[in-house]
Amino acid sequence: MRRGRWAALAVALLLIVAFGAILVLVRDRSPGSFVDSDQTTREDGQALGLEPGHTLGQTFVARHAGINGLEIYLVPSPDAQGRVILHLRDDPLASEDILTSAVNLPPGTQEGFHRFTFPAISSSHSQYYYAFLEHTGTGKVEAAVGTVDSYLDGTLYRDGQPLESQMVFRLAYDPASIVLDLVLMVGNWLAFGLAALALLFFSGYWLIRRWALRAGLDFTASLILSSVAALAAWMVLLVWASLLLRLASWSVWLVVGTSCLAGMVLFVRDREHWQRREYWLGPNPLSTVAFWGVVLLSIALRLFVGRGMIMLPGSDTYHHALIVQLFEEQGGIPSSYEPYSPLISYSYHFGFHSIVALFRWLLATELLVTTKTVAAVLNGAIAAMVGIVAERWAGSRRAGVIAAAAVGLIAVSPFTLLRWGRFTQTTGMLLLAAGLLAVLADRKHVGWVLPSLLIAGLAASHFRVVLLLAIFLAIAFCARLFQRRWKETRDWLILGLLSVLAAAPWLVRSIWVQYDPQDLRPVVPVLAEANKLTYLEEPVLSFVTNGPLLAVLVLSVGTLWLGRRLRKQISLVAIWGLVAMGGTLALSLLGVNAFLDVKTTALSMALPLGILVGASGELLWTAFQSRWRTLARAGIVIILLAGVALGLLYLPGLVQGDALHYLRPADERTMAWIEENLPDDALFLVDSTEIRWSPDWVVGIDAGYWIPLLAHRYTTVPPMIYPLEWGDQDKLQPILETSQAFLAWNRTAAPPLDAVIEEYGFTHVFFSQPPSTPSPSEIGQISGLREIYRLDRTRIFEATP
Repeated sequence: MRRGRWAALAVALLLIVAFGAILVLVRDRSPGSFVDSDQTTREDGQALGLEPGHTLGQTFVARHAGINGLEIYLVPSPDAQGRVILHLRDDPLASEDILTSAVNLPPGTQEGFHRFTFPAISSSHSQYYYAFLEHTGTGKVEAAVGTVDSYLDGTLYRDGQPLESQMVFRLAYDPASIVLDLVLMVGNWLAFGLAALALLFFSGYWLIRRWALRAGLDFTASLILSSVAALAAWMVLLVWASLLLRLASWSVWLVVGTSCLAGMVLFVRDREHWQRREYWLGPNPLSTVAFWGVVLLSIALRLFVGRGMIMLPGSDTYHHALIVQLFEEQGGIPSSYEPYSPLISYSYHFGFHSIVALFRWLLATELLVTTKTVAAVLNGAIAAMVGIVAERWAGSRRAGVIAAAAVGLIAVSPFTLLRWGRFTQTTGMLLLAAGLLAVLADRKHVGWVLPSLLIAGLAASHFRVVLLLAIFLAIAFCARLFQRRWKETRDWLILGLLSVLAAAPWLVRSIWVQYDPQDLRPVVPVLAEANKLTYLEEPVLSFVTNGPLLAVLVLSVGTLWLGRRLRKQISLVAIWGLVAMGGTLALSLLGVNAFLDVKTTALSMALPLGILVGASGELLWTAFQSRWRTLARAGIVIILLAGVALGLLYLPGLVQGDALHYLRPADERTMAWIEENLPDDALFLVDSTEIRWSPDWVVGIDAGYWIPLLAHRYTTVPPMIYPLEWGDQDKLQPILETSQAFLAWNRTAAPPLDAVIEEYGFTHVFFSQPPSTPSPSEIGQISGLREIYRLDRTRIFEATP
């Protein structure tokens, strides 16, 4: 009965949330419409005339399902009359209309937004469209316009040619279609999520079974630990399989299926363990429901923020997606970046990419969608793993709820890792939390295999984050030596040796590539100022919850100290955070460019923060008596809810800033055009910049960066991790010199770009605006270039003799 009541409560909460979402959508809206504010900024009263025989158009991206109208700001003269007809098409290159709509303009029509209505298009979410207007009648009709930067998902067109302006417009949607789309979205998330969790749970259950049975882990802890263990085991399997095997979908299914079947058999055999009532919801069902609510909301927030994007922002996202593709093509850990780039080695940490490749092999899903989705889910899952650590070390799931909320919904990190495409650090932090728990667990419970796999998986996921685990273990090791606990110190030495052996082939390869006996790696200078906290950018450093969380952290440590509840694990976490953050910050202030940099360390400190805040919250929850206990608990709940509200309100802005996006829906059409119309040996000059703290280290800054992966043509900018790999000097050096020559021309206009074209022999130039400098129109005036393609703010030029 109790289980049924909790299930009913969970369903009721979901219904309340859904009802609230519907109310928000329909509040203050006219019947049958939801009008978004897409581009409502007019530049100094400017407008373009809609003349007979000519058209004005606009490309745009629908941000919801069920688009059923466009509101365009028209300025008719007092004597204007007739009809304005709207044609909706897939893109400016399409020749057939999807639909048409018209607005009648009687004499004396006032200027303002005029709606062109049509039947709702249920599949419009994130779709790219082109709408153009024609006027049939008399008098003058104009369309208001804004600056080109006022809208980044499209451009104003005149007679089918893009201009450097934007129409003033708003998009209207059918609310019922929006709600249905959201319901289907959540349904898809749940379906794929449950399927993936089932595979990971049973595949990893045999690894954590001993721990689960001996430590009495409930379903929540078992599910999370099994999933992380399965991912770590997958990485170690790839390390050794890469020596002998080339994986394909059928062989991956064979491995996963066998592992999953073994886990299912053992799980059924352990039915006496899970037939107990407390196994499914734990000793405190309300805390378990709250914990899963926090975890699911953390993951859903990240999925929702990234839903309308082709790919999450950041220059790193290109090489992440590229490496995932290489995994599939080369059947495991890649040996090179060919044919996409002339890099003939591979030594980059691969944990994240192997997880994406795993699900692509299993589910045959699309590359960019899978990469983006896995990154978002793993980022949210950090909250779950930190919550389990806090629960095990503080002795209550309430501590896990508080820790998960702090990490998943309040703190700036790990959410902000999605801002820069730091997917490898995301994976590293997930495994770091699991590793902390496993290495300090009772060896009789956890054994040797699981901790070794987690540490080896962490080493494969992020080289810097594994150093944070090493610092933690060094502190714990010294504490055990001081306490003369020789058996534990011996066990940790054995565990370290086993972990190194598990990852040995990968470690040997990485060290050999970095040793570089033939001097094949490009050398780029790295300035001492690279190790600065300010490179985390102002929106992150000044995030609204930073100050309150630091204050809560200090109070948490003080509370635990005064309450004498600093258990050995909690005290180690506090010392670890102080040593790691203090040490890297000191090196930064001294101008030392250490391998474990202050940026990576600061972003990883969400783990100790969550654990300490969760433990102190549990202490305060149980510390007082009678009325004071009620006040303390109410205060904890209010502070937690206020923090979550701030996080939900402000975290999305860290990722959704328009200027952050490298890929937009129009770029997909451009890539398809390149692949269909240009020769296979085309070499593109693409826009790039130098990393501020490393002159000569070039990285792409617009969609042209993605041409090798999405259009299968070469460019002058390799993946930004090229200084870490061996290069084919006959191919790599010329393209790097081309990029440097272009950057020099971009800064000083010397040498002339036509001289650069003649010397380096690239065949095409790809530019978009923004962020290109100079603009595509300025590039087009240079001799030796002929424009052959134009879509929105993208231009492709052909180099002519």
